[in-house]
Amino acid sequence: MFSKKIIIFQGLFLFLCLLTVMVGKAVAAEYWLYVNKANMTMADGSKVPVWAFGLDKDNNFTTTEGQATVPGPTLRVGPEDTALIIHLKNNLSEAVSLNILGQGLTNNSGPVWTNFPDDTQTWSGARPAGNYTARVRSFSHETQPGEIGEYRWESFRPGTYLLQSGTNPAKQVQMGMFLPVVKNVSQGSAYAEVPYDSELVVVFHEFDPVIQNAIAAGVYGAVPGAIIGSSVLYEPKYFLMNGMSYPSKGLLHINGEGPLFQGERLLIRFLNAGLETHAPQLLGLYMTLWSEDGNRFQYPKQVYGFELAPGKTADAIVVSPKNPPWHYPFYDAKLNLSNNGVYPGGMFSYIRSSVPKHLSTGTVQ
Repeated sequence: MFSKKIIIFQGLFLFLCLLTVMVGKAVAAEYWLYVNKANMTMADGSKVPVWAFGLDKDNNFTTTEGQATVPGPTLRVGPEDTALIIHLKNNLSEAVSLNILGQGLTNNSGPVWTNFPDDTQTWSGARPAGNYTARVRSFSHETQPGEIGEYRWESFRPGTYLLQSGTNPAKQVQMGMFLPVVKNVSQGSAYAEVPYDSELVVVFHEFDPVIQNAIAAGVYGAVPGAIIGSSVLYEPKYFLMNGMSYPSKGLLHINGEGPLFQGERLLIRFLNAGLETHAPQLLGLYMTLWSEDGNRFQYPKQVYGFELAPGKTADAIVVSPKNPPWHYPFYDAKLNLSNNGVYPGGMFSYIRSSVPKHLSTGTVQ
């Protein structure tokens, strides 16, 4: 009898131990990203060199399935996921890294320091003792050319975030190394008490073809024969939303084939991956601004538009009150509305509303 109680106790103890391990085990969203050199065709037919992220769908880097794009693919962290893990394959000829603004990188062994100005020696962690000329080249540990690096973020918070290169951001982010990362607090809710029916992710950014061509040709920065020393001389000519500018076919209606129905709650996730401030504006509709940089407001704001500084994100809910069909102009109120000086173009589009298929034509009740 006594031995039977011992066996029962041991079994119960083992079960509790296993339960503790299972509860404490983190659930992670995991992605395999690569970065490639590419060219993007602008609305006027010009080609601009870029460094673009793509998803490897085989999760092994033996083949590079999935097209590399600017911005890169939207990465989604599930409400149940507590962590994000990214495996990065570097197909460029220089070191790269990853950084998510507003989230702490758990396995970060950086920053990476370099001797100035020749950039021939690096150190990781604290500034080299007694070296007062070293500069930070990367905010996080780097992945060298041809290698695969791992980046892990634990305790990932809900919100909309910008992932970008943490190495020489003025150069590599300008070349297109950025993408959105989003996480909902629960299924169908961006934050507590912020439910939505449909979603639109909009990334604002610009291209300076002079700088980007100089980077691609290896004549940018502190190198022999450089024609451009830094992004201080930044003069963008193309102003894009999700990699497109008006009148690109894909941008005529930024919400594409998913129209906004009357009474539907549309969540717009705004991200500014550029080096200039933009001012998203929606004519004819209020936007209820709920958050900035993944931080939910205690009291939301009703606005037609707002300023979005470089690196910032914001989340807003839009509800269509009008009888569809209707087209709401959506643009940058900073008036970046040209393609290399040719108007109209740039950051201009429409949000399209329509009648739900299950309703008859005419007035929607």
